[in-house]
Amino acid sequence: MIRKNPQPEAEILESRHKGDTLRISSASREGWYKTRTSQGAIGWVRQDEVTPETTKKAYGYGNLDVVERQESKRSTGEWKLFLLKAGAGPFFHMPGDLNSALGRPAYKAHRGQFYFGSFAYSIMRDLALGIRVEHYNAHSRILSYDIETSSTPLLVGAEYTFHRTPRWRFSFQLYGGIGIGHQSTIIAADQPDNPNKATLSGTPTTALLTVNATYRLWSWLGIFGELGGRYSSALATSAVSNEFNGQTPFFMQGSGVRAQFRVSDTGPHAALGIEASF
Repeated sequence: MIRKNPQPEAEILESRHKGDTLRISSASREGWYKTRTSQGAIGWVRQDEVTPETTKKAYGYGNLDVVERQESKRSTGEWKLFLLKAGAGPFFHMPGDLNSALGRPAYKAHRGQFYFGSFAYSIMRDLALGIRVEHYNAHSRILSYDIETSSTPLLVGAEYTFHRTPRWRFSFQLYGGIGIGHQSTIIAADQPDNPNKATLSGTPTTALLTVNATYRLWSWLGIFGELGGRYSSALATSAVSNEFNGQTPFFMQGSGVRAQFRVSDTGPHAALGIEASF
């Protein structure tokens, strides 16, 4: 097939058959030869779709005999078998019960940053199954309390490509899993000599939905932007330090029972990253 640009997803200008002769440039460009259609339009043909017969150096082109090419998931540029991604960006989360317990509205959002990597296997041209590992952390202040939050979600899910152009690919991602090592540390900053300190730890259930736009730099490498939102929530029990001053909300005073909270990291995020496909 003769395509408009030297890209596997470029517009097809003309289909050629086995045994047809093409006049092409003597040098290939990243696996593509420049040629012309029967109507004289300039186009490109893949190097591995043709077999050289002769080379006419004086004119800078050769005659190539088109051969049949076995299509497969791995060989077609339109269908990459593996996708590797890495990215980072900011996110906003609403701690839920923690906000309420410390005297702030439950919907009050806090800002943090996250990093992630993913690996996906294409089971269809537009559908891939994958795993995704993230790590995020955030520092925030609720009234007089300093809060440090961190978690490492381990997720499994799928990516569906809903639109393609020669350079762009647009997709949805849906992932779900658990947060490993989720922890929130809260310190009463106004009591430096006898801090009211507690650590909330749990294993939250996490769900992630994103929309991605990927721009292809080369056939195997691209950059992408991601917008999405996550739901993450778990019931966590507070573990107080030896210097804990006995005040609520981290300890039920007089009962000897540590307080429990519904820890939540629900909110939107944005990210930029790179994608390798092969």
